[in-house]
Amino acid sequence: MTGASRAALSRLLGSRWLGSRFTRDAAWGLFFNLLSKLVGFLGTTYASRCLGPTNVGISALIQTTAQQVTLAYDGGFAIAGVRKIAQNKVEAAPAVTAITTFQLLMAVIALGLWVAAAVLFAPLEVRTAWIFGAPALVYFAGNLTFAFQGHEKLPVQNAISALGALLMAGAYFSFFRPGMPLGADLKVIAGVGFVTTVIAWWSYHRLFHSWPIGRTDWRYVVSLLRESWRFWLLVVSVYFFSQFQTQLIATVLGPREAGIYRSAYVLALGLWALFSTVGSLLLPRVVAWREAGLRVMWRKQRALFPLFLGAGVPSVVVVVLGAPALYGVFLGPAFLRGIPVFQILAVQMLIAFINQISAWGLTATGQDSELLFASIMGAASNVTLSLLVMHSHGIVGVAVVGLCSEVLISVSCFLFLRRYLVRQGAMAT
Repeated sequence: MTGASRAALSRLLGSRWLGSRFTRDAAWGLFFNLLSKLVGFLGTTYASRCLGPTNVGISALIQTTAQQVTLAYDGGFAIAGVRKIAQNKVEAAPAVTAITTFQLLMAVIALGLWVAAAVLFAPLEVRTAWIFGAPALVYFAGNLTFAFQGHEKLPVQNAISALGALLMAGAYFSFFRPGMPLGADLKVIAGVGFVTTVIAWWSYHRLFHSWPIGRTDWRYVVSLLRESWRFWLLVVSVYFFSQFQTQLIATVLGPREAGIYRSAYVLALGLWALFSTVGSLLLPRVVAWREAGLRVMWRKQRALFPLFLGAGVPSVVVVVLGAPALYGVFLGPAFLRGIPVFQILAVQMLIAFINQISAWGLTATGQDSELLFASIMGAASNVTLSLLVMHSHGIVGVAVVGLCSEVLISVSCFLFLRRYLVRQGAMAT
């Protein structure tokens, strides 16, 4: 092929890529995520500064405990639902109704038990804060991200999330001042969660002409659980990999250390939100590539690795180098010990971003057990090693352990996918 031919081919491929639905959705998703995370960053850091490390740590403990409770009725439906909708749009409405109805029913039961436990067992000074952590149980159950993602309408959810970030930041800047009492942030989160859930349901109804809750065939729910139980275990392992450290730190080192770690983690999640904009759109595309053939899927996946590196590495370098200034301006002296934690977590987010290529490849090819095994290995190593290093190296040691566990998961996912493709003759040994 001549140089002119290669240039013409590059222009053709470039125009197709830039004009594709995937790219348009990624661009809109990136815009809304940039907006929501910028606003969310400003609001969250201001709220943290007003609350102080100890109150932030207690709030983080309440939020992570609520997330732990939701694991009981998660069902692994998020990933399984996306895959089912992407494979067959006709079956989307029954799947969404079954998943949302089941989770909301379980959430109402959990809500009653949570409030009763808070009234009976929580110390008086933290009781109100624990009660305001309860609405998160219901908002989780009503979350429709999987439905928008499966229909490849994720920018709609991104726009709703951006609106939620604006409302939350507006509340923080309007009503928060230094010395805010414990649980003030949880009240804001509860109110904004209600508003964004209502908007998401209305948007779903407008787009797909059905409501996400209604009469449900429970036999269908059981059939979904038979498909999604591995993803359920995957979600549990991811929780212990990514969220459980806050509870460990609060228990072993105290709420102040947990607040410093949590603030660093929340800042790193801002970077992750940018990375996951593309990753969230990727699963339905990988499923479609798989339907076109394993060789097609691997060729397209292989082309994504340098693109992900090119987008991710400069972003991480910028935030790592700018972390001291970031902390000095937005969080203040009380949180400065979180700088190295944030820098390490930023690198971890980069590894997780690149790993989405392999992880979604395993999901699209039905290698659910392999993906689960990789995640369980990462979770087990993370919790075990965190307990071992926490006393001697503190929250920085916990962050290093998280990074190493992320590398373990990523390498495992790639090797599992490579083994499968080699066996199927879609990839050379």
